[in-house]
Amino acid sequence: MKMKKIKERLYNETLTVSIIALILGLITGGILIFLIGENPFDASYRVPLSHVAALATFSTETIRGRFGFLFIAVVMIVITAIDIKYPLFFFHLRHWLTVRDPEPSEFYLFMQRLSWFITPVIAIILMILAVNWWHFA
Repeated sequence: MKMKKIKERLYNETLTVSIIALILGLITGGILIFLIGENPFDASYRVPLSHVAALATFSTETIRGRFGFLFIAVVMIVITAIDIKYPLFFFHLRHWLTVRDPEPSEFYLFMQRLSWFITPVIAIILMILAVNWWHFA
């Protein structure tokens, strides 16, 4: 009678642990290896040095995303920030050698202010594309 209770309790604990391992395996994408009291390696097992070198040099790592999209988005944000902080900087930079005391037109100022709203939106879209480019490709 006592042995039956011990076996039943051991069975229930093993079943509970197995169900937890199955759930964790599903959550982690099946990468979970669950061993109960077993060692998968021999006592003479040695890790190959090539595996250690590959791990240390990140040769198995994969770069995901598009760096180009991110770079363009950051440049757009920096240019917009400069344009907001110093509104006439780019206008004077373009006309400083050709015109004495240049003044921008109303249309230029309107388009400049419009670009202050449109450019960050485009930059944010590019940042999203930089991270999730495979969903849109």
